[in-house]
Amino acid sequence: MVYQREMLVSKDSLQPVPLKKAEELLKILRSDLPYSLQAYGALQTFIEWSKKGGRQKLNIYTPHGHLEDGAVVGIYKPTDTYYFLSVYCIGNDTSVLRNALLTTSRIKWDMEGIQVTFEGLSEKLLPVAEECLARNNLQTTLNMRSVKFWLTPSRHVLNDFPCPPEVHVAPLDPAFSSEIQSKWVHTFRGAAGHVEALIDNNFGLGVYLRDTNELCAWVLCNQYSGLGILHTRQEHRRKGYAQIMCHAMNEQLLRSGLLPQANVLASNPPSLKLFRELRFEACPDFFYIEASAQPPPGDGSP
Repeated sequence: MVYQREMLVSKDSLQPVPLKKAEELLKILRSDLPYSLQAYGALQTFIEWSKKGGRQKLNIYTPHGHLEDGAVVGIYKPTDTYYFLSVYCIGNDTSVLRNALLTTSRIKWDMEGIQVTFEGLSEKLLPVAEECLARNNLQTTLNMRSVKFWLTPSRHVLNDFPCPPEVHVAPLDPAFSSEIQSKWVHTFRGAAGHVEALIDNNFGLGVYLRDTNELCAWVLCNQYSGLGILHTRQEHRRKGYAQIMCHAMNEQLLRSGLLPQANVLASNPPSLKLFRELRFEACPDFFYIEASAQPPPGDGSP
């Protein structure tokens, strides 16, 4: 039975990218920036997490193990039933990636309680994602245009947002995970563990009051090496804390050889304004999709 299961996995339409091949794939994706940014950032995270060792929650796959096509599927599973998907392919022919997503066993499309998020989805792949969800009878709860922001080193200005005297920027402590999760609009069951894992494996920054050490605002480096889960407490808004914090995050990412990026829903004007103030370039041709298993008949769900 074990041998048979291994044979099935080895023939899967999505094959894992070995760490020794990751840099080669990174170079291929780099040739198609900024459109490949989502997969590019996920691959960078995969490389860093693989080097650290430990249980791998993020894996990168290519259809049938072929790198040269520039087709990539990043699967990040913070829980057993939640999939964050970063998918991309170079060129306009999406058929290879489509067929791989529809036939793979790496994603348990029919799993009870499954939740799926397509992040930073290129517009050309929107029909592919929608077909995957429809064929597997998943209910789409959010399908919205988003803006992909990214920052190149040449656009970043050092010390552009000096810290006011009443606050300081410092790393986030995992002890804040539950509090951070409670303020996150895209939260899910098990999200506190997801937040803690990002702080542990990547990093996060917060703005703290010097007198009381109260946490006023925070941002995390997420699973695609981007700025995510950004939040400022209501009573501390309009003080410039988000700019200060994100600017510090940008400097740390750039020093690490990463391109700062973020996915912002088109319905979020404050964040759109923030990233433009931080000199990020913007590309509007992306989507963000959330979907989940249909509730069973007769369970009282609407």
